[in-house]
Order: sequence, then structure tokens, then C-alpha cells
Amino acid sequence: MLPAEAALSVRDLADGAGAPGGVARPAHMDRPHLRLIANVGWVPPRSAVPGLELSRNPDPPAVAARLPREVQYGMYVSGDAHRLGEILA
Repeated sequence: MLPAEAALSVRDLADGAGAPGGVARPAHMDRPHLRLIANVGWVPPRSAVPGLELSRNPDPPAVAARLPREVQYGMYVSGDAHRLGEILA
């Protein structure tokens, strides 16, 4: 969870999350105005990001049609946390 703006690269975030055994996965990939592509312009190589999160009620075929290159990363549903209490141990 990154609660505020930070001067970090996607690689820095992925490495920082991975150091203690965590995983960094970009969230809201099915929401055009919130996703990584809208804010950064691209998704880093697969080695840096093990999967992409979709919001609660995605339309997987529509997402795959809109983001054909990103399908390779694997996608999961409703997995981002907005508060520390939402992170499952």
C-alpha cells in the first residue's frame, strides 16, 4: 500500500515490496483514469510485476480486448487494499 505520492519508480516499488516477502501489483487496471498506464504510460516488464488487479466487478473479455498486451501478466479481481486492516496476512 502506497498511501501518498512518492518519487519512486515502479521497479523501486516492486523491489521494496519484495524485500520483506511482499508483492507489488498495480491496481484498478480496468479503470482507465486510475490505472498505471494512465499515470505512468506503460507497465514494467513481467519480472517486476507478477500480476495486475481488476476492480470488484470486471468484465474480463472487455478488459482483455482493451488491454491485450497486459493479459500476459495475469489478472486477479478485487485484491487491492485501501487501509492496512484490509491486507490479509
